[in-house]
Order: sequence, then structure tokens, then C-alpha cells
Amino acid sequence: MTAPLPLQLWIGISALLCAGGWILSALHQLNSRGYSVLVLAGSVCCFWWWKRETTLTPVRVPRSLRTRAQRLRRRLSRPFPMAFLVLAALALLGGALYAPTNFDALAYRISRMLHWMTEGQWHWIQTYDSRMNSRSCGFEWLTMPLLVFSKSDRGFFLVNFLSFLFLPGLVFSLLTQLGVRPRVAWNWMWVLPSGYTFILQAGSIANDLFAAVYALAAVDFALRARQARRADFLWLSILAAALLTGSKSSNIPLLLPWFIALLTSVRLLIRKPLASVAVVLLAALISFLPNAVLNYKFSGDWTGYATEARLFMASNPIIGVAGNTLMLFIQNLVPPFFPFAGAWNVAAPQLIPEAFYTRLAANLEPGFLTLRELQQEEAAGLGLGLCLILIASVVAAVVYRQLRVKQATAEGRGGAMGNGRFFNTLVLWSPYVALLAFMAKSGINSAARLICPYYPLLLPALLASPTHEMVVRQRWWRMAVLCMFTLALAVLILTPARPLWPARTVLTRLNAWKPGSRLLQRAEKVYSVYADRADGLAPVRALIPSDARVIGLVSSGGDTETSLWRPFGERKVRYILASDTSESLRRDGVNFIIVNSEGLDAYFKQTLKQWLQRFGAEVIGKVSITLTVTHGAKDWYLVKLS
Repeated sequence: MTAPLPLQLWIGISALLCAGGWILSALHQLNSRGYSVLVLAGSVCCFWWWKRETTLTPVRVPRSLRTRAQRLRRRLSRPFPMAFLVLAALALLGGALYAPTNFDALAYRISRMLHWMTEGQWHWIQTYDSRMNSRSCGFEWLTMPLLVFSKSDRGFFLVNFLSFLFLPGLVFSLLTQLGVRPRVAWNWMWVLPSGYTFILQAGSIANDLFAAVYALAAVDFALRARQARRADFLWLSILAAALLTGSKSSNIPLLLPWFIALLTSVRLLIRKPLASVAVVLLAALISFLPNAVLNYKFSGDWTGYATEARLFMASNPIIGVAGNTLMLFIQNLVPPFFPFAGAWNVAAPQLIPEAFYTRLAANLEPGFLTLRELQQEEAAGLGLGLCLILIASVVAAVVYRQLRVKQATAEGRGGAMGNGRFFNTLVLWSPYVALLAFMAKSGINSAARLICPYYPLLLPALLASPTHEMVVRQRWWRMAVLCMFTLALAVLILTPARPLWPARTVLTRLNAWKPGSRLLQRAEKVYSVYADRADGLAPVRALIPSDARVIGLVSSGGDTETSLWRPFGERKVRYILASDTSESLRRDGVNFIIVNSEGLDAYFKQTLKQWLQRFGAEVIGKVSITLTVTHGAKDWYLVKLS
């Protein structure tokens, strides 16, 4: 049994970059010189692996380029693969045309990379936003070489785009290995990646989609190892599972289905004990373990949540499960275009009994019932269309099974699971146990997005019935899927983060034609804010003298700080803490400070006038900036130490 060589190389490259980030940090060489050596070593390893795999499994090359082109054209001429190809092309186009606008990335993930690059190593940053220190570093380590060499974040989306391309093959492989009929798996391998959370993140720098590949690969390679009796597949499975946890700690529960899939082939590790030990050590380095150790060292809590001022963890597991179930239901079934979002957001809390709503509000992040007019990557789940097709497919499969129970029983369950139905059942349903564990603890209000890596592993249990083969043959099912692809296409084109239509021009003219429309006014505002978000603090940065190399910052800790570092590599941002004095700031080269009044209230408990008197400073500029439509405009000041 073989495995796709590009996928093996992707797992290997990901492991190399994640391990390399920590190693170069330990050597204080998180710079172009260090990464040059790492890239050279990685190229040698990839070439060796490619030669090894092509020797073990010779690749049959078509006789001519014409034959290869004809084969590719036949495959892509089918509607479902063609639809996926169109979605992928549009995602690539959006990522190439637009600078990144993902708010979390601009607020703390790229910012901490810039802090690390400035110091030449990972370090515990003195900051208002504790997420810079406590959160996993998987996506950052994958994109760090791009930042070091290009001094730009424009290529970061390629990590998600390449991951998106791996989804169909991985979904098909996992489905068939877990007993889903090949025809059913072939259809769903194109359907599942069209979920809004996948297509919207394919051109983005959000850090949920890329982990879905590791989740799939971890279980898939474990099953492949059992069937092929190959230790190297088991090593790849271990590395993928480690990368999964290293991408986000919320993915740790997904180790359960991986561990169950691993059990029947764990003896393969004994065949080559030294290599297996090396792989396990490498896996520990690229997992969440380094972050857990550092979190415990600096905060006394391995999760790092003790450092966060706003802790969104459910204290009551039952309420956590209930609240997350409610969020997943609402966020996945909201229409892709929902002009009544404003009315819903006002009415939703009143639809829930007051006592229950109070308990939900005590365990969940504010805004857990909030919906938006358009699907956006910050909160999107699978989407209404895909969810309705999945529900209809399961219901139809049950009906067809009742109608043709004898034939279904005679045919039995397909797939290559050879260790009995009990093991099959454990692997199929364990992702749901993992999801329950996640819901029992998480209180973050974007649950549908956070479980992005969970969706592919939840699918096989729903498609295991052999009568699904009858469902996917039905004309109504195929027409419904094509309608779903059309909606996904519209979502990808209209997304405010990367609109593939002249949004601001059209909306400006529509507002001039109908000036009293609140919906049009809000739409124009949303698209305008997203258009400026990639460099949202540019107006205040423009006030800074060009020769200032160290800029002080007082903010609320959740703003797009990345904007203040531009152009990357030429300036450093230093947080102003309550323990600082004007003398300590001057010693560090700080003469100019950017101040947000919310930061003064949160961390200094002082008014702007009191703070200026304390540091002997004066305001030399002021701008009002809207970073998010929800929070509105905020005042920013440029202050000079006298």
C-alpha cells in the first residue's frame, strides 16, 4: 500500500520547520543565516526521501505529455472535481490579490513573529496580549522563513492553500479505510472541502484549516501502517499527530481517534527502535509540549490560560456542552447571506429562558449568539448548504436501508478494516467523544471555526452505511450538491476579506442611489474596514518620524499591532508597562509612544492627562481609526517624551 509522496513531504517539511524554529531559537539564530542552513538541510532530506520512495514504489510515467494531459482532462471534466478546482483557483486569486486581514493574526500572531525575529529567538514577550506567549506556534514556525527572507506576510496564505489541496485525497483515503464505499467517498471528497470554513481560510492566514490536514493524516497513516506493515507510515502518523497539537491546543482531544487507530500497529516501532525513538523525540519537539513547558515556567500553568486577562473557559462542563452545541447549531445553519443578522442579534438572548441564558453567559465568551450578514472566516462553519445535504443524505440512507435491508445486509460494509467491527466502531465514533471533551471546556464564541480539524473525522461515521451508495446516485442529491457549490462560489466571491468583485465601487453607487438603506450603509462600512484592515494603523504610523527605530505602545492588547512594525525589519515596537519610567524608556531608545485610551484605562488606570504628567510627555498627533465595525472608531495618540 502506497501513500502520496507530496503528502509525505508536506508532513516532513512541516516537522522540519517546526523543529527548526525551536532549535534556531535555542541557538539565537532565528534569522536568514540560520534558516539558510535549515533550508539546505531540508532540501537534502526531501531529496533523499523522494529517492527512497520512488525506489520503493516506482512511479508509472505516462508515455507522453499528451497522454498525461488527456488523463488529467478526463478527471477534471467531471462536475465535482471541476467545482473544487474553481473554488481553489478563486481562493488562490483572493490570497494573491489581497494582503492578510485575519484579525487574530494581525493582533498577535504576526506581531510575536516580529518580536522573535528582532531578538533572533523565541522569548517571553512583555506584552498586554498574553496570547503572544501562551498560544501554540505551529503556523508561525511554518511561515517564519517567509517573513525572515521576504520581510513580508503576503505569502503566508500559501500554507493554507496547499493544505486545502490535500483535503480531497485525504478525505477519500480515510473514508475508504473506515468502511465507506469508494463511490460515496469519491463524491464526498469534493463535497466536504467546499465547507465555508475551508474555502474561506484557503486564501487566508487563519490557523484552523492547515491543522485539518494533520488530523486526517495522523489517522490515515496509522491505518496505512497497519495494512502495509510499514514503520515509516507509523512515524509519519506520529509526526502528523504532534503537528496537530502544535498547531492549536484545542486540537489535543483529537489525539483520541489517532491513538485508537495507532494501537493495532504500535508494534512496528520495535522493528527499528533507534529510528522510532528519534521520531518520538522529534514529535515531542514539534507538538504543544514546548509551549506547555514554557507556559508552566513563566506562568505556573501549562495551558497558559492563567496569563490571560479574558479567560473563555467553561467552568461548568454541562453548560459548556450545551452552549457549544447551541453555537454549532446556529453558526453552521445560518444562511450564507443573512440580512436579518442585526435583528437576530437583538432578539436572540430573549428567545432563551433567562435563567439558562445567565448560566450560558457566565461560561461563554460574549457574543456567542451573534451572527453576521455574510459568512466570514472568523466564525464560519461548514455552512447551511453542506449541512442540509449531510442531514438529507443520512435520512435518505436510513430510508433506503429500510427499503432494501436484505440487499444491504448481503453486501455488507466495504473498506479494508480487518480487525473486526468493534475496532471499526471505536475509530468511527471516537471523534465525537473528542468533540464532547472540547465542548465541555471551551467557551470561545467561534466554535464552528475552532472545530475545523474535527469535521473531516466526524464524517466517516455518518457515511458508513452501504446505502449511501444509493444516495449519491440520485439525481436530486447531485443537483443539491451543485447548488451547494454555487453558494460556496458566491460566498468566496463576496467575502469582505478578499472580495472578487468591485465591492466598494458598487456599494458607493448603490448608497448614492438609495441613501436611506441601513443595510447598504453597513455593507459599505464592512467592506471599507476590511479593505484597510491589513494596515489598519497606517494613519497613526504616518505621524511617526521616519528615523524612529523603537516605538512605544500603550493599547488594549487586542489591536492590529502588526501595522506599527511596517516596513518589517526596520522598526521595533516596545510595550509600555506600569513599571516603566521615562528614564527606562529613554535608555531603551523610546522617544515616541503610540497611546490608545482603552489601554490607559485597562493597564494604568489613569486618564490621558494623568499619564502624560507621569511620563513628562506631550501629544503631538491624534487620529480616529475603525479596526472593526463592531467596536467602532477609537482615538489613537502619538506622544513624545519631553
